[in-house]
Amino acid sequence: MVRGVGGGGQQQQPPLLLDVAVLGGGKYAATAEDGTVVIWSSTHGSGTTAGSSAAEAAAVTEPQVLEQPGSVWTIIPLPNGDVATGCQDGTIRIYTLNDDRKANADDIAALADVVAATKTKTSGGPSAEEVAVLPKWELAALNQGRSDQQIQMFNKGGIAIAAQWSATSGTWIEVGEVTGTNENAGEIDGVSYDHVFPIEIDAVGGGVR
Repeated sequence: MVRGVGGGGQQQQPPLLLDVAVLGGGKYAATAEDGTVVIWSSTHGSGTTAGSSAAEAAAVTEPQVLEQPGSVWTIIPLPNGDVATGCQDGTIRIYTLNDDRKANADDIAALADVVAATKTKTSGGPSAEEVAVLPKWELAALNQGRSDQQIQMFNKGGIAIAAQWSATSGTWIEVGEVTGTNENAGEIDGVSYDHVFPIEIDAVGGGVR
């Protein structure tokens, strides 16, 4: 996460929507990259009559927000009315309204602790040790970018900042202070991306890489 500087600074964006599902019974669910699962229900009337309001014709209940310690890639309704989710941490979690299938209090508390720890890690920004090993901002001119609009972090007076390489001017342009971390971020062929995930593909002659 980057806090922008000046009028042209980068602003925090809403989380990326990853999946949407119709659960039946007027209920819907959506998942996002910030680890949230939102479930809501909507009851639509058959039509409006004179004097009726839009609120009377379509009542939407307060959504339920469930949190997980990573991007929730998918949500699937199950035949028994439960819903299954697939999280970036490699865990399939099932949510239910049936008391006989609910997780015990210890498991629920353990998940809440993991979520809280993940939030702290991703919102606290780089540690002092991580900032110390970043390239010095005052020496940025010696560190040429590898591609136009490449994003790189620098140490500016003990604070981690993000800067973007301008191939036109041959300089780094400060974007803003780094206020959080993104474990999914990565770089491919000198280009920085918000999300980079390893995949396996068939290689010529057999095998995978």
